[in-house]
Amino acid sequence: MERCIDDELPFEIPESWEWVRLGAVLEIARGGSPRPIQQYLTTEPDGINWIKIGDTHKGGKYIYKAKEKSAWKGLQKVVWSIVATFYSQIQ
Repeated sequence: MERCIDDELPFEIPESWEWVRLGAVLEIARGGSPRPIQQYLTTEPDGINWIKIGDTHKGGKYIYKAKEKSAWKGLQKVVWSIVATFYSQIQ
């Protein structure tokens, strides 16, 4: 049985919408870095930006630069998560 979230709602929404917990509409998972990561980091210009939490800025909306890059061979060692895109349409 799911816990009532009525006292946690941050703002009003249209009546045709419904508040739900993310876990009720998609699977939440995280990816994983290739290990050991030092073997896959590169300074080559064609490396893949390796975005980490340290690349974010408090209150920022976008990440403009990554401090590190991964070599392409590191892609084979990454644990991928499939991200679901969902939306609601007002009727």
